[in-house]
Amino acid sequence: MIRKAQEFMNENHFADVSRVQCLLRKMMSEEYHGLIDQIKECQDPHAIFNIHGGNNLIAPTASQAEQKLVEKPADEIKKDKE
Repeated sequence: MIRKAQEFMNENHFADVSRVQCLLRKMMSEEYHGLIDQIKECQDPHAIFNIHGGNNLIAPTASQAEQKLVEKPADEIKKDKE
């Protein structure tokens, strides 16, 4: 649904981004609100996830893996590093 909203914004240049975001927030649960905030005009709908930093570890003999996610906007992560 977020991808479709991004496609809509790209096709309708006079649409109000904030109103589309508000509508999506009412329709979708809070776990998606961060992604909804990333919707902008003229953005590739497949590239709305921004990953800053991070390390890739290849461990073919690993028996267990763990992933930790930090739910912060990218600009806050940049401020933390400075």
